[in-house]
Amino acid sequence: MSRRRSSFWTLAVWLCTPVFACCAAASASALSATPAANLGGPAFFQEEGNDGQRREGRVLAVAQQQVQIDLGSQAGVQPGDRARFLPIGAPPVTGRVETVEGRASWVRLDRAAPAVEPGVAVEVLLPPGRRQGAARDYGAGVPGTTPAWSRKDAPFDSARPLLAEDPLQPQERPSLWSGRVYLSADSVWEQEELDSQSTFGRMGLDLRGENPFGAGGRMHFALDLDLRSFSADGLASESDSAARVERLSYTHGGDRFHALRWQAGRFLQYGVPEFGVVDGAEVSYRVHSGDRFGGSFGLMPEPGQDYRTGDDLQVSAFYRWVADEDERLRLTAGAQKTWHDGSADRDLLLLKAEYLPSTSFRWRTSAWIDFYDAADVGKGDGPEVTLLHSNASWRWSDSGASVGFRQWRFPQLLRYQAGSFTNFELLNASTSRVDARWWTRFSGRQRLSLRADSWNSNADSGGGGEVRLDWPDLIASGLHSSAALFLRSGGFSEVTGVRLGQSYANDWGSWRLNWESANYTPVGGDTDLLEHDLRLSWNQGSAAGWSFGLDAGYRFGDQIDSPSLGFFLQRSF
Repeated sequence: MSRRRSSFWTLAVWLCTPVFACCAAASASALSATPAANLGGPAFFQEEGNDGQRREGRVLAVAQQQVQIDLGSQAGVQPGDRARFLPIGAPPVTGRVETVEGRASWVRLDRAAPAVEPGVAVEVLLPPGRRQGAARDYGAGVPGTTPAWSRKDAPFDSARPLLAEDPLQPQERPSLWSGRVYLSADSVWEQEELDSQSTFGRMGLDLRGENPFGAGGRMHFALDLDLRSFSADGLASESDSAARVERLSYTHGGDRFHALRWQAGRFLQYGVPEFGVVDGAEVSYRVHSGDRFGGSFGLMPEPGQDYRTGDDLQVSAFYRWVADEDERLRLTAGAQKTWHDGSADRDLLLLKAEYLPSTSFRWRTSAWIDFYDAADVGKGDGPEVTLLHSNASWRWSDSGASVGFRQWRFPQLLRYQAGSFTNFELLNASTSRVDARWWTRFSGRQRLSLRADSWNSNADSGGGGEVRLDWPDLIASGLHSSAALFLRSGGFSEVTGVRLGQSYANDWGSWRLNWESANYTPVGGDTDLLEHDLRLSWNQGSAAGWSFGLDAGYRFGDQIDSPSLGFFLQRSF
């Protein structure tokens, strides 16, 4: 084995040493507790693909590397779960669940991915033993469990109301910590034209504390350590590393005892998460009807490798109206004002409506409205709808459907954003996209699903579609077989392909074998390129909080010869 090819394992050993030390400490802490099983939790409507430990959903909203999906605690999803996004005709994109609500979650992508946009399919892999519909109780310290009841019953008094006993206040509860430590590494070799190897490794800690200082608050700390390296024959090797504090915040209130909620530090904004991460403070207040209003002030970290902060300042305010205590209908209005290096930058108004009357129907829509003046080069005076997005989904006993619409324009920003645009593009460029999805089950557990989307811009148009058949136990008992045909057309190429898959789960873990063959036809070119991708993955988890995954792939064909290897290790506690 060459020195360059062995660097993958050197990276793994380098990253493993501190992580396993943290894991050992977390294991000792977890073994000291003896929690009882949690038997509560809301029921969850069975969706497409919710077989075994896999949950399928779709993307609702995107804010830089933060992605909202329509799977939440009712689906058994918890912070730290692995999410895999499946855009049509593009490679899968991975991420990790960060915050969870009842019917939605926010996922942080491992890397920026323009292909992940509203309407894209997503699947979340749950560890074995996770009970469907069980929301995590962070006060327990162990996922899916609640602490043993420690309070003694008072003597029975017939003159006293049955439920007169006051519940524990947040500051009266014990100080408990939960979280996860994780390690991942991926290495890709390119052996066709340039004999090279690129490696990316990440080690991280996500720690959450309940009542850490005896005042009833909550603390969240998340740190990532990244390592990148590249080497090739005839070229100098390159490597760099970076440490990034993803979250460091303290929150108080916002519970059943406190209408006032405040949070300070580095955090994803609570009132309007679409406004992004802020280094500052946020205050909100809940009125008796359930409505909530508030605002935030602070710096905005740049969405780069080191999360640099200090160049951009923001202030925001919001109001959220709810129709009832179940929040079946929610209307939100948020305004954000930003400055870049002391100069006025963005004036943004965000309007959202969410209607979720039952588990069989969901509708969401949002509009981002920017306000410009004469100082905004490439834009006219007045308001402009920068982003308009709406989607609706229906689910019945054995079938379901969804449809979405999205239209966006390039905003005029002084703040860093991916890409650079001419004044003509800022003034005239506009893109719209429509996506639709339908699925049905028949003859037992067999499932047929269709996905399609179409987009159009001033300069070009395109679209794609996929038809997929899932057939459990077709070849052997317990073996899940799938086959899909897909196509994608765009401004640079047309792609037609087939994808075959086999998956199997037993006491040794979840196995998946995928084969994809795709033919790429360059627009205006005369040479087709045929590429194949063979990939084998294995994931295993335990009720004690361990999860482990391996992924081996080989991409080959015309002008490509590229094996890859990756792994993921996590300990939740």
